[in-house]
Amino acid sequence: MFAGQTVEEIVEECGSRSNFDPGHTALHVALNGEGVPREVWKRIRVKRGVTLTIVRVPTGKALGKILGAVISIFAILIAPALASGVFGLVAGTTAYTTGVGLIASGIAIGGGVSIAALGRAPSRLYHVSAGSESVQ
Repeated sequence: MFAGQTVEEIVEECGSRSNFDPGHTALHVALNGEGVPREVWKRIRVKRGVTLTIVRVPTGKALGKILGAVISIFAILIAPALASGVFGLVAGTTAYTTGVGLIASGIAIGGGVSIAALGRAPSRLYHVSAGSESVQ
């Protein structure tokens, strides 16, 4: 069914079946497991026996922004307690102020990295192979 078509034609067909516009959607396309840059999709024709994998990558950042705000608030609230209770720094000193800033920054950065890692899961996956297709 897809043998002989270009990668671009196959991606567009899958997009029309799944109601997304490939031109405005972040996609990762692989041919036999090797990534295919978007700029060469129209020049590569899929041959019989080749497996093409199409993954729609989520780009929504609303949840990440909300979680980022929650982590920032948590960092602001917990940092002073950690600075004095755990590290024994005295409020009003330069060491205390520096300690609070470093603790809050560490919490915020660690939380940001965690949020970024959560947002990397694909939302739709196609495997197109020599005249057959499967959606997972």
